[in-house]
Amino acid sequence: KYPFDRIDIEKSITFGREVHAKAADIIVYKKDKITPYIIVEVKSPSEKKAIDQLKSYLNSEGCEIGVWSNGKERVILYRPYPKEFEDSLSDIPRADQTIDDLFEVKRTWKELSPKFDFVEIVRHMEELALAGSGTNVFEEIFKIIYAKLYDEKLARERREGEEVLFKKYRDPEKTYDVINNQLFKNAIKEWPDTFEPTDRIKLSPDRLNICVPFLEGVRLFEIGQGEYEIIDSAFEYLITEVSKGKKGQYFTPRHVIKMCVKMLNPKDEEFVVDPACGSGGFLLHAMYHVWEILKTDAARKTYAQKYLFGLDFDDNMRRISQALMLIAGDGRHHIFKRDSLDARDWQGPESEDARVGLRPFLTQLENSAESKENQLTFRYLNFDVLLTNPPFAGDNTEIGLLRQYELARKDGGKLRNNVDRHILFIERTLDMIRPG
Repeated sequence: KYPFDRIDIEKSITFGREVHAKAADIIVYKKDKITPYIIVEVKSPSEKKAIDQLKSYLNSEGCEIGVWSNGKERVILYRPYPKEFEDSLSDIPRADQTIDDLFEVKRTWKELSPKFDFVEIVRHMEELALAGSGTNVFEEIFKIIYAKLYDEKLARERREGEEVLFKKYRDPEKTYDVINNQLFKNAIKEWPDTFEPTDRIKLSPDRLNICVPFLEGVRLFEIGQGEYEIIDSAFEYLITEVSKGKKGQYFTPRHVIKMCVKMLNPKDEEFVVDPACGSGGFLLHAMYHVWEILKTDAARKTYAQKYLFGLDFDDNMRRISQALMLIAGDGRHHIFKRDSLDARDWQGPESEDARVGLRPFLTQLENSAESKENQLTFRYLNFDVLLTNPPFAGDNTEIGLLRQYELARKDGGKLRNNVDRHILFIERTLDMIRPG
């Protein structure tokens, strides 16, 4: 609703005393029609990087708002002049609004968009707020995502009008209080095996305030299949960024996963397990495969909640699969942090959630002593389908682990000195599925 006499196009930019011919694509002026208020940079759809150029325009013109868009995505920078610090907004104010008005707008869950490019969201958060923050980028983004998931869950289930609280507030301290203390802390209680009870968001309120607008308009629950794959690829991007030098170590190529799932052809009432689930690729694609048969959202949700199980010992990878299955299962998952190779890892109180989750699949053995032992070790299970790409790295020389496996023994029954991990996984996986 800005009048045309407050809008200019291809306008030259002043840097100090110099006027550069380099033009800003669109400038919106304040009511005085002289002071730049919004600068818009538009790029071709193939362009990714141009935010630095926009920042320089904002600084040189003393302009408060900058918009960068390539037609598919957009970033809105906010510079509370005369601060040098860049901030971000989720929208531009209308002509009849102030920037302050944006912070007062209430949003409901139904107004959130299920279509978004998660990789670009993560990149922008990293570029504008997380790089140089001194924090673990993967950890902090994950905390923000879980706060967002909890807010959406609460909005739909308990809040009148489905109002969402996950948004940028005028005061960064308030944003931090809502996102960390009200949402993230309760997300830890809701999904207790994902974070430590004492965890908190370690970003400063100012930096968190920059990140929030990139996620506040998107809907994570009830997204389409394409968006799951986008989120999956964003997490893959994050992991490879965090573990530079190990690229490709964790992620089974998605076309290989799709081929394996087609070959095994899981059905809608078959229970699927991955004992080394990593980021959940096999479970996710088994889910897509079955979803092709199931036509209603309710049936798809039930399948995601009930039939897919995963185990992994790597914290970061497990969190990825947990987050993806939480989104697919509408707030529920069966992903557990356990060493599926070692029965000793199933004994303590910290493994209670995994024992409860997998107890229905315990095989009833003919020998009662063996059956009793099985209730402690969770060695023999009755899953219908098992899909996995177990870790291949490293020998196992630990006697306590090796003595649990037939394949760790020589023909005479004597224990070998070491056995490759993937050999043990062959025996372990066969024990996890029902005969036939």
